[in-house]
Amino acid sequence: MSVHLLCHCVKAYGGPSGAMVRDTNSHLQNKALFGTDHPFIRPDRWLRDFDQLDPKPEVRQKILFDNAKKVFGLR
Repeated sequence: MSVHLLCHCVKAYGGPSGAMVRDTNSHLQNKALFGTDHPFIRPDRWLRDFDQLDPKPEVRQKILFDNAKKVFGLR
């Protein structure tokens, strides 16, 4: 069974917890995907908020691109 965490609407629920940030930067980095509740949270706003969490560069790449490519079978 494969489970993936969509990183969206975090701001609307009071911001990310320390555990979510820590875990996404470590053992959840291959399971987290970019997502947004547009039009309520615009993608540019989500990206600004996400970058303030200071993700590792390789984790940022995975969350924004690589993990979705795996899920959808894209190259």
